[in-house]
Amino acid sequence: MRWINTIERHLETDLSYITKNAPWLIAGSTLGTLVSIALSVVYARYLPTTYYGTYRYILSIVGTAGILAFPGMGYAITRAVAKGEEGSFVAMSRLLFLGACGIALVCVGSGIWFLTQES
Repeated sequence: MRWINTIERHLETDLSYITKNAPWLIAGSTLGTLVSIALSVVYARYLPTTYYGTYRYILSIVGTAGILAFPGMGYAITRAVAKGEEGSFVAMSRLLFLGACGIALVCVGSGIWFLTQES
């Protein structure tokens, strides 16, 4: 176990904590991916072609709008607060909120467009 202590000193992290909790993160990510794949297969198999195409189109719009969510910002907030920069927490939280509002607007707009195209 001496080599683990050496690695922990160089990486400045707690490897025992990581190895104890990493399987839960991996299992959650794997389960989410498997459910996503299974749903895509079911939708592709049982939905009519036009509905499945519309479904994929809306998913691509929402995925593109995900840029507004500022991926990785949660880690930046956690790091800033850990360093004692609580003032940046409020600013970054506002930015995340505005990004979420932008995504919501895109989703609502896509839904309205979809509903008006069908009639």
